[in-house]
Amino acid sequence: MRHMARVADLHCGCCSATTVEVHHVISGRYSQRRAADTQTIPLCPPCHRGPLGIHANKSAWEAKYGPDTDYLAIVADMLAGEFNHP
Repeated sequence: MRHMARVADLHCGCCSATTVEVHHVISGRYSQRRAADTQTIPLCPPCHRGPLGIHANKSAWEAKYGPDTDYLAIVADMLAGEFNHP
């Protein structure tokens, strides 16, 4: 849970919005089980569950931003203080 709380303090991984929800990655997953809490990225409500968000249209979201799993390394860098959003 501490990891998710730290992720919730970051900016959106897509648009840098400051209000975020913690998203469990889903790209490449075919199981009904949710990804581990350590496999989460920060997404603002529109990027997460809005009309163009990953849960509304995963293929369009991935076409624009790439697989959400690609953001796990960025989140790790952000948590380590090695990456800053513009």
